[in-house]
Amino acid sequence: SGLSSPMLSWIGMVGILAMCGWHGAVLLRGAWRIRQALCRVQSQVSSLLVARRQWSKEWIVTLTLGRTRPRSDESQQSQRDLDALHLLDRAMRAEPAFAAEWLSYRKTFAIEQSAWFLEPTVSAQKPAAEFFSFEASMAQYLNVGFYRQLPSFLTGMGLTFTFLAILIGLSKLHANGSQVEGIAGLINGLSGKFVTSIAGLACANAFTLLENSVWYRLSNRHRRCLSLLDEVFPQRIVDQHA
Repeated sequence: SGLSSPMLSWIGMVGILAMCGWHGAVLLRGAWRIRQALCRVQSQVSSLLVARRQWSKEWIVTLTLGRTRPRSDESQQSQRDLDALHLLDRAMRAEPAFAAEWLSYRKTFAIEQSAWFLEPTVSAQKPAAEFFSFEASMAQYLNVGFYRQLPSFLTGMGLTFTFLAILIGLSKLHANGSQVEGIAGLINGLSGKFVTSIAGLACANAFTLLENSVWYRLSNRHRRCLSLLDEVFPQRIVDQHA
């Protein structure tokens, strides 16, 4: 009346459950660290955008609409693109997940000064998405490629233990004249040999749902950070034939 299964199947099931639980905890811990890093970058970039929007010339309207013109000392201090670049440079260098990509992205910045009495302006020549890829940013805390393949690995482990248990059961069959001995033992434990396959498929499906949820939330925050970076220093298309 109970489920009869060989010891090998139970050991395989426990190993699959332990691996799924362990890597699930590692995935959640790494995702939390990545989210904290993205939040710090997003907070720093957002503060720079607020200052630029407040004092930028594009946001100043006529005095008849009720907006007062900022004082000269505050305006000069807030409109310096180089100051914003230095602040952002320190913030990005402090994040190990983005430091290397930031150095490559920073080399594409163009600093221009249209007149001697105006502050230099900083503009990007390429979008930030070309440098800050999702997999490269996550590599500091998680092996994204490994966790994308882990559900398939769990399924493969379950099938491997199942076929190994069936192979052991079939190896006990032998012909004794016109009779075949060992069939009773094979049939009695045949249903229990699929325990590892069921555990592998269940863990793979559960881990896939967890993984897709984690990647979806992290990728959305990652895209928001990239859009804010592009907004701080707008991209300028350079004519190569000029």
